[in-house]
Parts: sequence; C-alpha cells; structure tokens
Amino acid sequence: MKIHYTDRNTPGFFPVPVIPALVAAALSVVALLVAALSALLLVACSSPVSEDLCDAAVLPADYFRMELPAAGAGGEIRLIVSPDFGESREFHPSGGEAVLLEFRKNRPAAVLAYLPGSPRPSGAIYPYTAGFDERDGFAAEILWELYNEDEGYAESEKENVRLFNWHKLLEALREQEDPWLVDSGKIKEAILAGKFTKSKIKKWVGKPS
Repeated sequence: MKIHYTDRNTPGFFPVPVIPALVAAALSVVALLVAALSALLLVACSSPVSEDLCDAAVLPADYFRMELPAAGAGGEIRLIVSPDFGESREFHPSGGEAVLLEFRKNRPAAVLAYLPGSPRPSGAIYPYTAGFDERDGFAAEILWELYNEDEGYAESEKENVRLFNWHKLLEALREQEDPWLVDSGKIKEAILAGKFTKSKIKKWVGKPS
C-alpha cells in the first residue's frame, strides 16, 4: 500500500475525510450531553439524598486525620468507627498517636474512643470535629446508636439522620454542665422525625443518679 502525506505532512494510508458541518455539530452535542450526565452523576453520588444513582459508582472518599487522646499507663484505646448504617469498625491503636481514617463524603460518621478506666467515651463526629472530647462523646454515641440499633428505620428516617445538623447538636450539648444527663432517647426520636430544635435540650435534662 502506498503511503501518501496529508496537507499537514503527516503520513497516512487514506485521505483525511471531510466531516460535514451538521455531523460535526451533532457529535459536539452528544459530547456535551455525555459530559453533563457524568457531572450530574458525580454530584448526585456526593449527596446523601441520591442513593439509587450511586449503586454503580464509588462515592468519593475523604481522609480524616485525628490525634488520639493519651491512653494512660497500662492500657489501650478501643476505637470504634461507625460511618453509616452498617457494620462498625473497631481498632486498638496506641494512645497519643495520629490515626488516618477514611470516610465517604457527605456521610456523618461517629468515632468513639474508650480510654482505660473511663466509663464514658471521648468522641468526635466527622466532619464537624477533628479531635476527641468527652463532652462530644455523648453526641457521637447518639449517632453510633442511630446507625447500629436494629429499629428497622424507614428510608426517610435514615435520611433525617444523614442530613441532620450534627454541629448544632454538638454546640447545644457543650452548653450543658453534663451532657450525659440529657435524655438521649428524646434526642434520637427528634432526629429521626426531623423535628429537633436546640431549645428542647433543656427540657430533656435529667437529674444525676
């Protein structure tokens, strides 16, 4: 086969075809539609509202670096991570070291650190807190319970948990002298129903046992 050269001096085995203007325009429209659909799918899969579109897609991950509290003498930390409705993960890292955790974006996650000799966990809620605090442990435990209690929640209730403003709850509980005296059952009911308001916290404070 004889090689010829195009008008750009590049070798070829056949003349460069001339694409009609209408065909080129149609191809451009198709390319734009494909790009738009891809962008829509990415946005949908980054949102906690659109579960159905994400079956075949991988939700983007977010890496969360956290400094663990000191474990104290003669003990290890029991670290529990609960990223969504599903199975929690448990680790036993050394105290005082940094851990790198991976979560799906737009999914709140409960992280609980049980220290030796402490009856209450220190806690954090991704992505609202980057460090552990015993006062935040109460809110993190509430999220963990909502994710792991076998209550047969409706999809709308699960969405209320995912979309809930956990930062608002963290702030409200930090204002309490002892957050652990607040009725966690009332808080969970309000979150599931989508009816939580910060002003209700004072009504749900119990007495020390």
